[in-house]
Amino acid sequence: AVPDRGRDVARRHRQKGPRPGHRRTGLAHAGPGRIQAPPSSTGNSRNQKSIRYRQTHAHCESLSRKEIVKKFIFILLIGIVFPQERTPADFWYGLEEAEKVSFVNGAYSATSAMKSHHQRQVKEQYLGNDNWVRPYFIDRYYEIIDEHISRNVEGHIDIISKAMDAFYSNSDNSNIPVMEAIRIVSMVQDEKGKKANLYLLKAQKKYD
Repeated sequence: AVPDRGRDVARRHRQKGPRPGHRRTGLAHAGPGRIQAPPSSTGNSRNQKSIRYRQTHAHCESLSRKEIVKKFIFILLIGIVFPQERTPADFWYGLEEAEKVSFVNGAYSATSAMKSHHQRQVKEQYLGNDNWVRPYFIDRYYEIIDEHISRNVEGHIDIISKAMDAFYSNSDNSNIPVMEAIRIVSMVQDEKGKKANLYLLKAQKKYD
């Protein structure tokens, strides 16, 4: 009778299921005769590492591009079209003297950096190609950049700043963008007055 009572107790225990709060393990849940291994996390780990690598790589590329853009963003921002109620002349006269000098210095630095960056890119692209001849449009591009920087001032940026004051004192020039004004007064300082006057007349008609 004792063995029968033991089997009855075991049968009732199986029918009732696990005790409340009791957690089945992977082996117990697999049933008799089968061993169920816990799910492997190796695949998920590799996928996560791959995703993190791609995200990090993309982030580094983004930072690299941002660093390059930062060098030239200044030159782009100051070429933005001003709102109609605020002319470039109003913007210029709204600056303090020290700010005007800093502005011109920043424009000169950004323009010079843009030319240097382009020269490096061209050199890297055509390095070792003995048959390559630099086309005219690149020379013209460098010429335009050089027109924005006066060589004769020799670091005396305040000369350009004062020339800008005189430039915007003429109401006909009030709508000419600041970078165009810097280009014109810089050419005047480099004794390219004839060419500067031609650019001035074109700018007055364009921004009238």
